[in-house]
Amino acid sequence: MANPLTPSLGSAPPVVLPPHDSRKPSHLRIVMVTVAAVALLVSLAICFSVWAARAAITKVEARWHDLYPEYGPSPNKTDTHGSPKDVFPFPGLIGGGNPKAHSAGFQAPLFLPIFFVLGWSFLLCYAVGAALP
Repeated sequence: MANPLTPSLGSAPPVVLPPHDSRKPSHLRIVMVTVAAVALLVSLAICFSVWAARAAITKVEARWHDLYPEYGPSPNKTDTHGSPKDVFPFPGLIGGGNPKAHSAGFQAPLFLPIFFVLGWSFLLCYAVGAALP
């Protein structure tokens, strides 16, 4: 004898789901597009601010070398420390006096934002393209 509290498998009505409109983006797709768009704008802002800072530092350094040429690189020395005749020679303005550290220190800030912009652009195009019919 069947239990009256549990219906049998044959007596349950079929579940009918409403038709899915593929033209309407899902909530997940909207979140993906929003995150990618915001991250792309932030990456662009970081990229421009790093370039602006680099331009400002280059101008300050050029002015520093105009005022104090003994702190500039020369064929006689490999660092940008002050003249050896100074009692307390200060290091160069950037890179601690090492020209290689100066140039290498700006590689990541200059190129990483560009890679992030490219990556977020790809994800944004993917998210928007997948939402289109």
